[in-house]
Amino acid sequence: ILKIPGVKRVNLKLFSLIAALSEKVTQIEPFVRKLINKFDFEALDIKMLKAKELFYLMADKSQKLTPKGYVPIQSLCVELAAGGVERDNIENCKKKFDREGKNYVDFLDWLTYVPLFVEIHSRICSNPFFRYEDPLKAPPKETTDK
Repeated sequence: ILKIPGVKRVNLKLFSLIAALSEKVTQIEPFVRKLINKFDFEALDIKMLKAKELFYLMADKSQKLTPKGYVPIQSLCVELAAGGVERDNIENCKKKFDREGKNYVDFLDWLTYVPLFVEIHSRICSNPFFRYEDPLKAPPKETTDK
């Protein structure tokens, strides 16, 4: 239904998403429902296609351990750092996306935060040579001078 990369069957998570979206549509007022019926689904399809392209830009082609339709957490951290996200926020994102300890992010979780990733992508494209701090290096140890 949603043409999600790497998904051939509907699992509980995807079913819940579809059910929630269906429930929202059935509960809206008739006026709003009429507007939705006039909604340009071609534009939505193009946006979804662009989101998938952006998602696959983060996929590490050399990493064989990550299943199709997923992006390694490490690639996500590199993208966040390249976009100027601070180390503490990168760690928070890493914890959020890797709650199950799989070391990769699926498309549905990533899609939830697509505005963030579009902004990061824009920052990288507008200033590709700007050097941000490497999130994978340990922070410098503070020295106490007496």
